[in-house]
Amino acid sequence: MAYNSEGILENDYLLRQEPFEGLIGKELGKAFEWLSFAPKQRLSGSSSIAWAKELYSADNDPLKRFPRRLSSGSDFARITASKITSAQATLAKWGFEFVIAEEARRYKTNLDVLGRTLKKMANWVGEWQNAKIIESLINPTDGVQTAPASGAFRTRSVTKWSAEGCNPVKDMILLGGDFEDAAVGYKATDFFVHKTNFREALQFLMNIDVDMSTREKLYGVAAAKAKSVYIPVLEATLHSVEYGLDEGDILVMDAGMSPFTIYYDWNPEYGPAESFTMENGQVLPNDFGLHSHQYKTDKNHELIQQIWLENVIAVKDASAGMYNPTASDGI
Repeated sequence: MAYNSEGILENDYLLRQEPFEGLIGKELGKAFEWLSFAPKQRLSGSSSIAWAKELYSADNDPLKRFPRRLSSGSDFARITASKITSAQATLAKWGFEFVIAEEARRYKTNLDVLGRTLKKMANWVGEWQNAKIIESLINPTDGVQTAPASGAFRTRSVTKWSAEGCNPVKDMILLGGDFEDAAVGYKATDFFVHKTNFREALQFLMNIDVDMSTREKLYGVAAAKAKSVYIPVLEATLHSVEYGLDEGDILVMDAGMSPFTIYYDWNPEYGPAESFTMENGQVLPNDFGLHSHQYKTDKNHELIQQIWLENVIAVKDASAGMYNPTASDGI
């Protein structure tokens, strides 16, 4: 059953299910870099999910047809669905438990340390989830497509973003072009790079020798401590990624045709919250499957707190993204 601490000790109110999950959920909302990008769907009636994976894009489908002009005695051009493959996975629980000593709960002076510990746990879960998503997207077998060896990006004259004379915008134009040429109908809307490469790109954008009006019109303006910047000349956003990508990797995707979906569920036995309200009033849905539970040990009076996620990441459309690892003439 879901827990509900009696609040006997001074700091126990923070460990009641509602405030505890709220605190964890808010921290996860800050840590998760993919929540707004990925479609999310709750599973119902089964712990497993199967999904179709298209083998062809609209452009390279061998059964591609165009409309036919109709005249007396002619027929419509008949289109048949191309063969698709399928994949499946079982919903998994991923989490950990940690010990909260009696002293941490008993004395008000320990409240700050307790809160910091809980936020640390949330950051660890967020780090794991982000890395898990990236791992699925760049998987060489089941992830998005890899940048072609003969494409404009891979055959360019390579200047690393850390070197003098680099041009991150030009590199993104080339990779975005390869992505859009590989499958007509997709648009390079979002680029993802390691946080170090993101800072290097910002330095480049800041040092471009043009007037401010031109700079804003072509290259955009990043807010202080921003983790993303919209670059008008690309009609795309560059994102800083904390976890999952190595320095030198670059990933491009189409936000309108996201290659993956996150499936999640809640176990009613533990009564998880369905949403959390952030400090700015934004309501964050619990669409990543956050659960929590606590129990006490009689032997040493320690409180054991558990947190876990129940979800699975399904990469459905490899054509909706393109990845270039640093080992293949990265950035």
